[in-house]
Formats: sequence, structure tokens, C-alpha cells
Amino acid sequence: MSLASSVSADVLINAGGPATGAYVADRNFNGGSAYTFGTQSGVYNTERWSTTSFSYAIPVTPGQVEVTLRFRESCTSCGTRSFRVDAEGQVVLASHSVPVNTVADRTFIVTTDATLNLDFTRIV
Repeated sequence: MSLASSVSADVLINAGGPATGAYVADRNFNGGSAYTFGTQSGVYNTERWSTTSFSYAIPVTPGQVEVTLRFRESCTSCGTRSFRVDAEGQVVLASHSVPVNTVADRTFIVTTDATLNLDFTRIV
């Protein structure tokens, strides 16, 4: 998963990985673990994941923020992995899963103070 949020300027974070292209290295997170798929670089080749939950608190300009979450599922032996995403206390993805060997981007708009709060929770 990678994160992109924009108000007056984009904040592009390569979740779970190093800086790549316009994306900065993973930051502003709490919990979870980082994982890299093989040796390729890019935003779809790293992830932040957890067996329970993790979160991000990203400094932004207050107001409406467009958020794009970029997902990739590469685990072929994991079965379906479902999770919920809350942004600023609102459920934006209730029971989300990504089919194996695919990428899926999800975009939504939320209103924030000076920090965009994103919470990712595994659904058992």
C-alpha cells in the first residue's frame, strides 16, 4: 500500500519502503511491519501490514484532503485478507480485500485538521 494525499501540495509516502520516484520513504506510521516484494523498486513493491492494526498521522494543510491508497496483493498462500480503513474517524473502506496478483487504488475525500489520521484494521 502507498499513500497519497493532497491539499495545496502532495504528500506521497511509499508505505513500508524507501524513497522511490516522487514518493518519500515510509514515515508518520505507528505499528505494523514493512515488507518488500522481491528486488524491484516502486510503490507497489513494498507494504506496511499487521496481523491486527497500524495507523498513520500525516501532517497536512487543514481542510478537505483527497487521499489515494494504492494496494497490491502478492501473497498467493494467504487466502483472502480483509481489512477496514478509517480516515479522520470515518469508515472509508468497510471490508476491503485485493485479489491476488492485482493492484487496486481507492480514492476518497475527508476533512482534516492539521493531521490526516488513517487507521488500518485487520478483519478476522
